[in-house]
Amino acid sequence: MKEERILINQRIKRIFTSSLIIFFFVLILFSFITLRNLKRSVEIDNHFYSSTIDSIIQLNSEKLEILAEEYSKNEKIISFITMENDQKQLDNIFKSLILSQDVDFVAIYSNEKSVYINCENKILHSFLLTLNFQKNNDFVHSYELSESLLFPFEYYAYPILKKDSETQKRRIGTILLGRFINIERLLELERLTASKITFETDPKKTLKPFGITLTYSKPLKNSQNKIIGYIVAQKPSEAFKVTFINLSIFTIMFILLFIFLLYMSAYFVTDTVVTPLQKIEYAIQNNTPDVIERYVYQKDEIGELSRAIKHYLEQKEQINIYLKELESKNASLRMLNEEVRKLLEKDTLTGLLTRYVFNSQIERLYVSSKADKIPLSAISIDADNFKKINDTYGHAEGDEVLKKIGEIILKNIRLSDFPIRMGGEEILILLPEADINAAYSIAERIRNKVQEEFKSKPYTVTISLGVTQLKPEDTIETFLKRADDALYVSKTNGKNQTTIF
Repeated sequence: MKEERILINQRIKRIFTSSLIIFFFVLILFSFITLRNLKRSVEIDNHFYSSTIDSIIQLNSEKLEILAEEYSKNEKIISFITMENDQKQLDNIFKSLILSQDVDFVAIYSNEKSVYINCENKILHSFLLTLNFQKNNDFVHSYELSESLLFPFEYYAYPILKKDSETQKRRIGTILLGRFINIERLLELERLTASKITFETDPKKTLKPFGITLTYSKPLKNSQNKIIGYIVAQKPSEAFKVTFINLSIFTIMFILLFIFLLYMSAYFVTDTVVTPLQKIEYAIQNNTPDVIERYVYQKDEIGELSRAIKHYLEQKEQINIYLKELESKNASLRMLNEEVRKLLEKDTLTGLLTRYVFNSQIERLYVSSKADKIPLSAISIDADNFKKINDTYGHAEGDEVLKKIGEIILKNIRLSDFPIRMGGEEILILLPEADINAAYSIAERIRNKVQEEFKSKPYTVTISLGVTQLKPEDTIETFLKRADDALYVSKTNGKNQTTIF
């Protein structure tokens, strides 16, 4: 029996070893040729892709240069610098430029200082005041990124020349045109290039492996020639796609070959292994230990398997008991995890959501509103004279007041809204897909319900509210600060009222 066992092992190993050697030899040869061709194809595609993306970005930048050069020759602008005319005339000139062209801000400098700035962003306005082009007679193209801004901005500064004679010109100032490289412009670039476009300070964090995607990183340099970030473009590689299809066809062919080789050995395996296993399976399913005993004493593979099965049957009951205990413990652990999650998400006193939910949702709501161009509003709420109630009637009564205010809020908002207790008596409601008018209506309804609820109490409970809506130029911080500022105005103007900013 021992000799037969060795013979079976040898025959099976011989068949499978031969099949695997042939299979892997052809696979390695084909893979080597394919990968070499793939590398060259991807390099060519990536070079062409990089050139295309760079040309599109450069074309967009040249629009600013052309406009700057054109407006540097405008007689009204030259007259403004030399004679310091009323800047309303310049406002009319640049108003149509900003509305109709790809320009976000304009600045004009004399040889000594800035004389005109048209920019709504205060942080950028301050930056423009610091620029000085006194010693520069050539145009300047630069990218800048402030720590207070989410996106970089690009500008062209072009010298303004005045004719002193037919042959002589002198520099009297500089005109600066610029724009933000924000989400809208990145999305437009994505549309033009059919690529994923992002701004990154470190492109290595987002770039996918070479070959799977075509990649290009354009460095953005500031006026000191330092890199402030990169415009990163990525697009699935067609060469990789074609290679993947070829490899799939190759794999299918070799699977068919492998199936054929398996079929050749099927008869042998069936005769020596499958039939005895079927008998053992029948004995196990029908609980017939006498059939198992037939094979336990054999000294081949079937005998080893029979002994292992016999041992398994003896241990089966103990294993089932252990599995039931483990399932019970897992169920308890799931219940505990769910309780912990509820404690993290819901304030136990008011029933409102917690800052944990605020921290996990605010950025998602902000990005979704910007990308999908849907409104996002916020209501900032604070209980009036709440400290006086705590001091006079005790903290227990104060907790009841907060609890009742929370119940009123939950009954008067939509299911899609996020009512969050930020701390103490401060409450913030985030309202996705609600404009400022809808938010104001909800705020007034809550304010009136709170005022009515506590009429029977020996003390007066009212709330002050501030309402605002996310604007295109807003960051998360400016959006929330405006809601707090509106609340502050409500407090200052006598409390128990709603202010819109």
